[in-house]
Amino acid sequence: MHCHPGGSAGAASSRKGSICVALVSLSLIVLAAGALVGCLTTHDEGGSSAALPASSPTEASDPDSAPGTSGAQSTIPQEGAPAPTFWPGRLDPPVIPDPFVLLPPPPPTATPNPLAPYTIPALAARAYGEGEIWVTEVLDSDQPFHRYVLEYRSDGLAVTALANVPHGEGPFPVAIVLHGYIPPEVYYRGLDSAPLADYLAWRGYAALMPDYRGYMETAGGPNPLRIPYAIDVLNLIEALDTLDVLDENRVGVVGHSMGGGAAAYVMVLSERVSAVVLYGSMSADQAANWAYIGEQWAPWWMEATAQDYGSPESNPEGYAQVSPINNLRRVKIPVQLHHGEADDQVPLA
Repeated sequence: MHCHPGGSAGAASSRKGSICVALVSLSLIVLAAGALVGCLTTHDEGGSSAALPASSPTEASDPDSAPGTSGAQSTIPQEGAPAPTFWPGRLDPPVIPDPFVLLPPPPPTATPNPLAPYTIPALAARAYGEGEIWVTEVLDSDQPFHRYVLEYRSDGLAVTALANVPHGEGPFPVAIVLHGYIPPEVYYRGLDSAPLADYLAWRGYAALMPDYRGYMETAGGPNPLRIPYAIDVLNLIEALDTLDVLDENRVGVVGHSMGGGAAAYVMVLSERVSAVVLYGSMSADQAANWAYIGEQWAPWWMEATAQDYGSPESNPEGYAQVSPINNLRRVKIPVQLHHGEADDQVPLA
């Protein structure tokens, strides 16, 4: 139908003009509705489209709807139906949770392994070296080397050490000599380590003998499987560059008995050490140490350790992960083992 602005009669022309305006207005409404539907339709790369729902989710789908319409309701309200409610920014009303519906409890959190901070990966990931080494005392010496008392920090604790430093300017290669187990109340500096340290100092080595935390009236703390003693040694190694007379690039470690157990951790963890010697050492398997110490020397220690950290039977994963023997692939340096077959204190490992 075409609309002509002119006509033969004024009244007819007026009626025709009104019809034209109505038709044009209806056409604009249809076009606007089509544009709105297009804006609410998302298209994927394959050309398919999915229209956002325009009706309330509580309205049921028409089972008699035409194929291809998926039973969607018309957006035009039926006669007698309530007008749809449009919420700002969306077409569907928000779902308000029922305050009386009990939510399921969150899943239980796994209890961390008590030995987790002392596993080889955990020890390898942490930083060592907590500041300077201080010379706190100069001791008399009639040997061709000076003798000092040193102090440094390990896990924030003060740890002391005895040092034999050859005469001369240095820097001297460093040998760290680790003593075996001695009850702290009877221990004195150099016990179980001075003879070897003196021998090395005579031959041009700066020999350091750490006392470990809790010895020589220093503060102690939790000491699971004596692994913190190894941490004390690792912190000492990383602080060697704070004394000019020490060559931090030429470092060796020798450990006897319990000190050998600490040296085994240095063997798999330190990148500064050039060689390690294990002399009559405790085992690098902490499960074996737990059993032997408990059965032969201190049942109370075995029971206390099991109460706080589990036993090899109750916590096999923890004991395996803290044992250097299960991490020998990390060893990148020469290692010497010395152990007598007749040793009746520490079994041949």
